[in-house]
Amino acid sequence: MSFLFLFLNLWMPATSISMASLSAPAPSLEAESQPVLSGASLASLATDIAPPEFSPPPISNITTSPALEPSAYYIKEGSNMTARATGFAPYEQVQLSRGTKMLGAATATGGGSAEFAFIAPLLGVTFEITAVGLESGAKASRIITLAQ
Repeated sequence: MSFLFLFLNLWMPATSISMASLSAPAPSLEAESQPVLSGASLASLATDIAPPEFSPPPISNITTSPALEPSAYYIKEGSNMTARATGFAPYEQVQLSRGTKMLGAATATGGGSAEFAFIAPLLGVTFEITAVGLESGAKASRIITLAQ
């Protein structure tokens, strides 16, 4: 700014220029009014931009096959073991048998599973256990080998 004043003084010596006339107007410090968002307007804004709702497909038409999982596939004769039957109807009566010998009965849970405890036979090399749903007729079997 002083350079300009010196230049003008040399170029126009008879003219008097004040620094006030050369300065730019002072900036205004007035704040602009902004809209204030209330709780209600924020809620409507959120619903305006909410993603679409997702509805998963119904699972009632999904069927599962019954399964039977023993605690071991190789076991010493006369040992205690367990088996878990799954895939049966909720609260259905399920029977576990070895051949014609019934090993136990249980009521399936709401998820269709039942637990059994039994003793491995004393004779033989292999044996088969079978779980049968008494209402549905659903069936699952497994072969277990006796360790020698």
